[in-house]
Amino acid sequence: MLSFCNEVKERILLKDEVLLKDQCSAEYIYFLTEGRLKVEKEVIVEATNYWPKKDASWCERKVKNKVIYKVFEILPNTVIGQK
Repeated sequence: MLSFCNEVKERILLKDEVLLKDQCSAEYIYFLTEGRLKVEKEVIVEATNYWPKKDASWCERKVKNKVIYKVFEILPNTVIGQK
């Protein structure tokens, strides 16, 4: 079954404004007419580092950081949305 909407609305995004979040369904279908949209993924990076101590032993330090990873860019004349 197809459903149609008789209404088209323009939405202008501010710089760094979020349009859609990961794992959330889009309520609308968007058509990018100008500018670019970044698709980013937040990931947790974990590492274990070892540092020398004065007594010739090693000190273990665990590091955990959130990193924003740019996946790709969406260019003009692209349809965006998911359900």
